[in-house]
Amino acid sequence: MNLEEIYFKNKKNLLFSEDSNVSEIRNNILEKLLSKKYDSKNKKKYNNDEFNIFDKINYKFEKNLISSSIRVYEERIYNFDIVDGHLKPFEDSQIKISPIQYKDNNISDEDDDIINLNTLFTNGGYEIEIKKSKKITINIKNIISNSSFTTFQKNSIICNQNSEVTIIETFEDKSSDLNNIFQSIELKKNAKLNHIIIQKINENNNLFLNS
Repeated sequence: MNLEEIYFKNKKNLLFSEDSNVSEIRNNILEKLLSKKYDSKNKKKYNNDEFNIFDKINYKFEKNLISSSIRVYEERIYNFDIVDGHLKPFEDSQIKISPIQYKDNNISDEDDDIINLNTLFTNGGYEIEIKKSKKITINIKNIISNSSFTTFQKNSIICNQNSEVTIIETFEDKSSDLNNIFQSIELKKNAKLNHIIIQKINENNNLFLNS
């Protein structure tokens, strides 16, 4: 199936699909991507491996019964196993985790085609909020439960005033399909974030990580 067919087949199962504003934005993005593809002026520009992803995308995703996990050590070290872009809600005195919510700044029509593709097919994501004046370390392991799944995540990291966090994030994926992740980062006054990314993926995997 082509991009248009995939979108209309799956759009009711995407995150925020019930919101009319999001639907309008997604329709505009789809129209923009299709117009670029068929515009002869852009033919040469998009006749490359990157844009071929739009043609060859093999979208497959379903809600999984495998639950994410959160473990806390020494009161300041957190280990998260994130399954298919989803992380269960959690809160303590230092951190709050919740499913990603629709906001104007995370669902919009951008000039970047990869980010727009993420918005078109968003099927996962979470928000991590570090509370005021807390200093912690977070180890994140991203797990894809099915080698044929395609994930389109929108994640949000909020570091409140005087907070300090080190995030060590590992991607371990043996699939050859598309994984597209957009991370929004908000640092409030005097907050510090050290974000380390480790990739252990198939050489044919198409991992796009933007922030």
